[in-house]
Amino acid sequence: MIKLLSYIRTLRIEENNLILEDKVDTSLNIQMSLLVQNPIVINSDNSFNIGKERIRYEGDIKDIKDIKGETIPIKDSRLKVSLPNEIYRVLIKYNNNIKLYI
Repeated sequence: MIKLLSYIRTLRIEENNLILEDKVDTSLNIQMSLLVQNPIVINSDNSFNIGKERIRYEGDIKDIKDIKGETIPIKDSRLKVSLPNEIYRVLIKYNNNIKLYI
C-alpha cells in the first residue's frame, strides 16, 4: 500500500514575492491546480506566465512530472455574470517538494 505520509503547505511574503511551498513525503504523484483569469504560457526556464506575470518554480527536476495550462470555457449562465467566457488552469504534477515564487 502506498500512502501519503505528510503534506505541508506554507505561504509567506519574501522580497516582494508570495512564496507557496509544498513539502510532501510520499511516492505518489501530487497534482496542484491553480485557477486564474489570464492565459498561461509555459516557459523553458523553470517558469510560466499568467498574463504578464511570471511565476518561477523550484524543485528537483526529476520530481516535477508535468506542468501544463488548460482553458476552461464558462458555459453556465450564472457564472458568466461574474466571470469571463473562459478561465484558465495551471496543473503541476510532482512527487516531492516544490516552491512557487509568485
